[in-house]
Amino acid sequence: MTTRKFNIGDSVRFLNETGGGVISAIISHDLVMVSVENDFEFEFQTNQLVLVNNKTDKNNTTSSTPRKTTAFNDQISGKEGLFLAFTKEDETENPTHHIYLVNNTNFMVLYAYNIVHKREFIGVNTGVIVPVSKHLMQVVKQNELDDWNAVSIDAIFYQKGFYKPLEPVSKLLTLNISSFTRAKNFKKLDLLDKEGFVFSIWMKEEPKKEEKPSMKFVAKDISEGMMKVKEVIRKPANDFPGMTTMEVDLHIEELIDDIRGMSNAEIIKIQLRHFDHKLNEAITNKMRSIVFIHGIGKGVLKNEIISILDTMDGITYSNASMQKYGNGATEVFLY
Repeated sequence: MTTRKFNIGDSVRFLNETGGGVISAIISHDLVMVSVENDFEFEFQTNQLVLVNNKTDKNNTTSSTPRKTTAFNDQISGKEGLFLAFTKEDETENPTHHIYLVNNTNFMVLYAYNIVHKREFIGVNTGVIVPVSKHLMQVVKQNELDDWNAVSIDAIFYQKGFYKPLEPVSKLLTLNISSFTRAKNFKKLDLLDKEGFVFSIWMKEEPKKEEKPSMKFVAKDISEGMMKVKEVIRKPANDFPGMTTMEVDLHIEELIDDIRGMSNAEIIKIQLRHFDHKLNEAITNKMRSIVFIHGIGKGVLKNEIISILDTMDGITYSNASMQKYGNGATEVFLY
């Protein structure tokens, strides 16, 4: 019996389970990738699919349409976001899977994790996961996964102090268990020590590049028959008091040339003295905010800074941009 031939763009339904999708890639004569409604791709044998609607031009079966980016063909390592990852812990006939919630953001995340079995929700895990960390949600065997229909994650993002809020997320993730057995569907994700089958719960959108503003010339009438042309050029940020951000690096090697023979307490004292000086300078110059780069380390310097800020009125603070500073800087907002 000849295996049915499919083309990219064909709509198909699954032969042995509910649902369907669109052919997104041809892997081999009898193996294809199917993009499903939740925007993920899965491998299927062609004999497991039924053609619903052929949308491919028969005169040009080699499509030049770019392949759609999904969780399984996009390099997500290093992306800022919240992810659910399944890792295979052994290669037995009934392997063990660890399920991790991976928080690669600078937000605290309040979460609820459920599995869906025959349209019933089963609560499994709730709690809080701190920024830039992973949390083991569940340990399951492959035969347990086979009985699941989906998993759901509800998440609320928050920070201490002033911050720009994110919308809460509620995500239902349909599971196609056959894809868990194929190594090529496992991808690398920051904070995991191995590759996993990764679902995106929330991912930060890359900012669109703005075109550099061109220099404009504005004409203004001075008197009849006379015109004065003034070139309007964007002024440097420092020309606008109260609308700027100062950046201060508190790493000790940036403050003094030689630290040989100094104790940790002496180093912290110098860093806090510089912190206090720069904070007062920013307040005096009516800066909008000031970013203190303290690094991660053991968190001693950051905790000292936070304890000082908590005693002050008229200011708020939060973790600075994770994309720019990682988890090693605090931004103080001045009012």
